[in-house]
Amino acid sequence: MGAPGRINYTIIGDAVNVGQRLEQLGKVVFAEGCETAILVSGATAAELGPEFHPAPAGRHRVKGRAGEIDVFSLGA
Repeated sequence: MGAPGRINYTIIGDAVNVGQRLEQLGKVVFAEGCETAILVSGATAAELGPEFHPAPAGRHRVKGRAGEIDVFSLGA
């Protein structure tokens, strides 16, 4: 992507889109009383190691997805 003489790194795809939507959702779900919210999808939470303890944050609709996705919070 980009002009031939310019190096431009871009990431695209469903995982990137869902990650961006979860970032925006964190501003809504944890609007007050939390400095930082780290949200992950159910698919990501299922792949985490035992040192992580994802807490359910509900099912949410995100733009670009037909239905709701499971959302989990890390360290909130």
